[in-house]
Amino acid sequence: MNNDVAELRNHVRPLMEQHGVSFETGFLAEQPLRWLPKGAGQASQSKEFERLDAMAYALEQTIGERRVADAVARLDVPRWSFEDLPWPVVHRLMLIYAMVTHAYFREVCPYRTVSELMQDQSPKILPAQLAVPLWRAARRIGIEPTMSYSLYALWNYYRNNPGQSVSVENIELIHSFTGTLDERWFVRIHQAVEVAYAPAISELLTACLLSSVYNHDSSIPSVRQREDNVIVQEMIRCLENATRAARDAVAILKRMREHCDYGTYFNRVRLFFTFPNSVVFDGVEELGASLNRSWVKREDKPRSCISSLRRPALTTMTTRIFRACEATWRSRFGISSNASSGRRRFVRSFWSARTTAHSCRRIMPSSRRSHLIGASYTCVSSRTSSAGSARGTALENRRFSG
Repeated sequence: MNNDVAELRNHVRPLMEQHGVSFETGFLAEQPLRWLPKGAGQASQSKEFERLDAMAYALEQTIGERRVADAVARLDVPRWSFEDLPWPVVHRLMLIYAMVTHAYFREVCPYRTVSELMQDQSPKILPAQLAVPLWRAARRIGIEPTMSYSLYALWNYYRNNPGQSVSVENIELIHSFTGTLDERWFVRIHQAVEVAYAPAISELLTACLLSSVYNHDSSIPSVRQREDNVIVQEMIRCLENATRAARDAVAILKRMREHCDYGTYFNRVRLFFTFPNSVVFDGVEELGASLNRSWVKREDKPRSCISSLRRPALTTMTTRIFRACEATWRSRFGISSNASSGRRRFVRSFWSARTTAHSCRRIMPSSRRSHLIGASYTCVSSRTSSAGSARGTALENRRFSG
């Protein structure tokens, strides 16, 4: 089976690379840019890149001195195209423009709480200096024109020691709003969680491919020739490996309280994450006439824009894979008594992975938990214990909200 597994890995790796997922860091970008390229493209573009970098690194001070609106007024509306820029450059540009946009609204709309802003339905005007490049970058990447979790966390860090792997102690934010340890630690924990869970992505994808080996359009004919129990054992191994990665991720998440004070986070940091309900993007021709150049968030309920674009929760991903594997099991074994023992072990492996992913319920008080960004790792949970695997069968019909 080793050669067949190697063949599977050869299918998994290019599939992950095609979607920008790293074997080492998972959804976390491997090496985000800390500076925009110098001396590239037109002279006006290069000069604007230098100005944007300077603005980004001075953002904390500019926010503290309440000079964000003045800094935005001195920017130029970019005349260069985003279509020809490399992917990392576009993400850095989007990160800068998005963070400045949120800082701008925080300054010109001095709301005291998130709910206060969410109750305000009046349109807010975003100057063309921010609106045009933010809209163009968002269209190029394929995300909404606000700050997202992928920008603020996945493309916003560097390694203190480039030769070492990513860990909470070896990473630092490139840019932040407040400069407080509470904000930096909050994001670093999420970044470390992404890396800890990275090994599970390839394992779950491998299990998904194994569940489809008997399909007529399967591109892995050698595995199809194996006995059913061999394939099932490999699927179980994948789920068990994913369980270990999920437990590592939960262990890191439990360190959130070490340097993140909830009062500081909710009173100072969290306010920067919220985007107004209705925004007029000045200068964006795709949105129509100047008086109707408005973009409204898709959802009516109050929600952080950072969580509005997050990828499917870990539990949702695992459930889909489990259903695919379960369908394969039923089609191959039916309700045969000879398969019941293996099926029980398969179910236990799956639920061990899933309950581990939910084991962070006690990380944050219930009154605060619903506001945490990156909610893929802060969903409803059950207590993880050594007996968690044994409870797998009993949990089979239990529903969890992702």
